Amino acid sequence: MIAALLCALAIAPHTPATLDGWLSCRGAPQEGEWIVHGEWQFDAAGWNAKLDEFSQLELPHDVAEFELELAWLPADGSEAKRQRLAVRDDRAEVGDFVERELRESLKDKLEYLAGPVLLRRVAPTAPWRVYVLGGGRRYTELRRRERATMPGTEVALFDRLTLTGWKALGDARYTADMGAIVGAVDGGAQSFLITEREFGDFVLDVDVRNELPGNSGIQVRSQVDASGRLFGYQLEIDPTERAWSGGLYDEGRRGWLDDLADDEHARKAFVVGDWNHYRIECHGPWLRAWVNGVPTANWLDPLDPSGVLGLQVHSGKDTRVRWSNLRLRDLGTRRWVALDFAALVGRLEGAGGEKRAAWGQASGDFGLRFPWRGADGRARLYFRVVGEELETPGPLLQLGPALWRTTSGYFLDLAAPELRAEHEQTLTLLAFGERVALFVDARSLVQAALEPTPLAGRFAFESDGAAPASPLGAFVLN
Repeated sequence: MIAALLCALAIAPHTPATLDGWLSCRGAPQEGEWIVHGEWQFDAAGWNAKLDEFSQLELPHDVAEFELELAWLPADGSEAKRQRLAVRDDRAEVGDFVERELRESLKDKLEYLAGPVLLRRVAPTAPWRVYVLGGGRRYTELRRRERATMPGTEVALFDRLTLTGWKALGDARYTADMGAIVGAVDGGAQSFLITEREFGDFVLDVDVRNELPGNSGIQVRSQVDASGRLFGYQLEIDPTERAWSGGLYDEGRRGWLDDLADDEHARKAFVVGDWNHYRIECHGPWLRAWVNGVPTANWLDPLDPSGVLGLQVHSGKDTRVRWSNLRLRDLGTRRWVALDFAALVGRLEGAGGEKRAAWGQASGDFGLRFPWRGADGRARLYFRVVGEELETPGPLLQLGPALWRTTSGYFLDLAAPELRAEHEQTLTLLAFGERVALFVDARSLVQAALEPTPLAGRFAFESDGAAPASPLGAFVLN
């Protein structure tokens, strides 16, 4: 039988209604989300809705800083379109998730049109009223996030005049200059300017400009060892021909986690010698980055739930970097806690020797961590199962070693040869948003994108009675 040991990831001090502050509208909007003007035709079967030629949606309140993401089918039946509009610091950023965002100043403007989105305000210093226009478009998804109503709290990282709250490691010179942090090196070792406090989950916006061609980076959730050396996650600033800016590197530890070798659009996002906008989001084990609106790093990793932020200057004589407009929304810090495994995935009853299944709790985003050596018989941990059957007729899709997609959900094959070991090892299974990852100790065994995918469903455990070699433990995040 499975021992009742569970490790869970908890969050403090905030418990957001959504993981990252996004509010989604798929189909008819709920009361209070939008005001509908005109005709809204809702197609439940297609899970989308059509705004006729003269209709529009309107936010029920004015907003200052916000982001909108839209997906729609044009009235002429042409190819589906996606768009992102962000308004921050009186600046509009418009993109399609592929090419670099178009930036435009909104100073002194009273009206601004970006695709099907119209912004209006009564004065240059007033907040915006947001409209989504009809024109016969069929919208398949609308998402919005407003900075002022996001979970968590704003943190002042930089007062634009001093480096209060930061400390330097290494030989580089860091100064506050004209509202920016400048890092430069003339020989010497790799250097970092790090925050005095740690952060766990957050949304970070920062503008970066390289003034000399040397390599640099932005550290997140990083650690300082006893010798004073920093290690941990780094989002690359790479002005070389390789062009991996926005890729995820594990400084001083495992090396590259998510490079941009196979992502042409991401490699083109960074503009050498110009200002570039980085958005970095860390939610539980989910680390993501965008450079000028183009997605770059997208990785699930269980190692460090919190740590310091840092601004890196690489060793050498050709590096000078300027960071400006640092904005951080602190979403709290998650920790591992103990829970009851049987309450999560259900309790197997009856004698061994035959296939048995136990149904457990429902969950959306989650993670499981447990020690494991392998199993001789059938042992499957199902997750995000939709419906009343573990598997319905249809093909299985292998996402990677030991990880499978079924017609009703997913399962981890605990009896897979890749998970067998003579000594006890730690398995970590993570499913956040449309990504899933499997780790053996600190080694990534699977990183896969799931689309289309159920984003929530039930846990279940299936076994033929074979006893696990060691107890299971887990964390769950809803």
